[in-house]
Amino acid sequence: MEKHNGNYSPKELSLHKEYERIMQRESKIAGKNWIIPPVREVFKTNKQIGQIVESSSVLRSYNNRYGLTRDKCAYESVAAHTNLCMTILDRCLSYMYGPDMDLPDMYTYRELMEALRRHDLPENIIGDIPDNGEAENSGKRATEITYFNAFASYSPLREHFFEENVNRLLTEMEDKSSFFGRMLYVTDKISALFITLWHDSVGRHPLMHPKSRKISGRDFAEMQICDDKVNGCYRASEMWAIDYFKMRELEQYDDTGYFTALIVAYTLAVNGRWYIWRDHDYR
Repeated sequence: MEKHNGNYSPKELSLHKEYERIMQRESKIAGKNWIIPPVREVFKTNKQIGQIVESSSVLRSYNNRYGLTRDKCAYESVAAHTNLCMTILDRCLSYMYGPDMDLPDMYTYRELMEALRRHDLPENIIGDIPDNGEAENSGKRATEITYFNAFASYSPLREHFFEENVNRLLTEMEDKSSFFGRMLYVTDKISALFITLWHDSVGRHPLMHPKSRKISGRDFAEMQICDDKVNGCYRASEMWAIDYFKMRELEQYDDTGYFTALIVAYTLAVNGRWYIWRDHDYR
């Protein structure tokens, strides 16, 4: 366990010890020996990310990015979402490869950031394409690809190889077929979780409806696990955490453990405890 310097409050010490306990358990569940990010590093990073999350909150009468949440709860524009994703990825890359981003020769830092910048660009026009556990909406997806291609066509000719790499990254992000593709996918995945956790922290919980017309069998099954129910709805932060951890085991989302560390630390900072249903996995 990391040695503490005595500058923490009793509450912070308690959270840090709980973080280390949980990350040891998560490492065993993942079936690999992660290098668990130091508690001090993760909590400092989360404070930085938390400021970006807070600045992402914009007052809107209705936000169609989150089709399963109750109206007027999740206030986040596509631009704010993209900014948050890029901040999360930048922090991860800095931790893994150093501040100068000495990346492996596969992709450059700029290519990774550009793929994130573009991944939801069409949603400014056509609205969210929600992952509701059912077959993809092929019509919306085709329209999204049309906008991707149109945007890329304006790139300077000298950036031909840059555009090829960005397009490849977007494909790898969609199907999680490479290390960096999964890294981009997880960044997008947990950004929504951070947004809902921040709203939880100010008492404005984005909720998910079990009777939504868009609900899938998978979503409904996950709702039954949630321990925190309000007015027949379910907290979106808990729903997305369930989805993340279930699918992480199936599809090996988090190759590094860094994203899990961010989720654990931010959840503890907001809730003061880990999810009850997750602790059940440890028994």
